[in-house]
Amino acid sequence: MGLVHSRIYRFHNDQRQKRERSEAKLRRTKSENILRELSVTDAAIGGDARFPSFNDVGGATVDTTTGTVHKSIIGREFKAHGNPKYMLPGDDEELDRLLIQHYAVRFMFQGNFRANIQDGLDRGIKVLDVGCGPGSWTLEMATDYPNSLFIGTDLADVYPSAITPRNCEFVKANTITGLPFQDNTFDYVYQRCMLLSFPEKEWPGVIKELTRVTKPGGFIEIVECDLLIHDAGPLTAEWNEKLFSAMRTRGIDFTLAQRMHGLLKAEKNLTTPKKLYYSAPMDWGDAEFGRLGELLRQNIEMAFRSLKPMLVLAGAYEDTEYDDMTNKAMKEFREYRSWVNFFAHWAQKPLKPQQ
Repeated sequence: MGLVHSRIYRFHNDQRQKRERSEAKLRRTKSENILRELSVTDAAIGGDARFPSFNDVGGATVDTTTGTVHKSIIGREFKAHGNPKYMLPGDDEELDRLLIQHYAVRFMFQGNFRANIQDGLDRGIKVLDVGCGPGSWTLEMATDYPNSLFIGTDLADVYPSAITPRNCEFVKANTITGLPFQDNTFDYVYQRCMLLSFPEKEWPGVIKELTRVTKPGGFIEIVECDLLIHDAGPLTAEWNEKLFSAMRTRGIDFTLAQRMHGLLKAEKNLTTPKKLYYSAPMDWGDAEFGRLGELLRQNIEMAFRSLKPMLVLAGAYEDTEYDDMTNKAMKEFREYRSWVNFFAHWAQKPLKPQQ
């Protein structure tokens, strides 16, 4: 184990007791109770304000080259990708954030996967990356494992359309309405950071669909961050509360990042679910350990800015107020030694159907 990764483990273990005390109830409780404990209510975003959708704002334009419909909302470009729950834009700045997030998650978990698929990847298997975004994970894995086939799907066509490795392709697809693949197609199905894409009630169906396209003996892996910033400064904590309130108006439950293990266990066609989580610092630590913190700080700062249009339209902040708040909140991470948790959950589809 490398020096930096050893420090990640030490930090993770140092935080364990504190985490168990402060989050024991968080893990077991529905989001309504957690939000109540955090004193977060719909009033935090303006009483009866509802989180706006793509259709709430006028001024749509059409890209004549691709046919993509998009709108500029408070300086950010949103694509009409068909998911009214999704809160984030689809512009270049957001794609840059997703690339930084990819590097941070890979660094934290010491690799791109946890499931027992190394031998299969070397030998040659079929892999599906659901909600691939710009395709960072898909492209990297396809380059690392040339004997395997990788397919990335996303509802927004922000993935590469031309230059890709020969063993990699991308398909526009909607998980909710059904992935365009036959049953038992893939040896490994991977999904990461899709918490903001699906309301809680849709997650069992999402897992069932991922399971459907997985071969018997294959694996499903889901990686998420619960978006809760621990040891947060006052401005960061307020932002967290308002975000959770906005998420709740859309039926999105941030605690699913922690509880995904239970959803995998509840799916009758999956077995032996496993769970791993890491606690990681944000923008603090020594020169080497701080590299991860710097990646996470960049990721969350860009996430703050990506979420600005929706939070401003929901009445949580004024336009200029939000920018000032973001600049000040970024300085709190180091002052308060803030940290976040990322969770990995994976399970195997049995060779024989479960009764």
